[in-house]
Amino acid sequence: MHGESKLQSPVVDTGQDKCYDNRNQIIHPRKGGRFYGQDAQYAGKAPSYTIHGDGTVTDNLTGLIWLKNADCFGARDWANALTDCNNLANATGIAHEL
Repeated sequence: MHGESKLQSPVVDTGQDKCYDNRNQIIHPRKGGRFYGQDAQYAGKAPSYTIHGDGTVTDNLTGLIWLKNADCFGARDWANALTDCNNLANATGIAHEL
């Protein structure tokens, strides 16, 4: 399809093991039944992260990299936050741009 990404990423398991109706915990619904298809009924890959010594964390399943301290710049207005993000470098040393 036009505009559809060809990239794929594994689904990381959330650890959710309980199912719920509109108000209460319930036994796992049968396929096709009301409330079927909840997160607890699917198994994903176990989360895996690497904490680096440079203030970043890598999700080993998706390859995404985050700052360990998401508030490292403190409160920022939009223009300054955008500038700060654009000045960050990724693991290859190439700056990201928003």
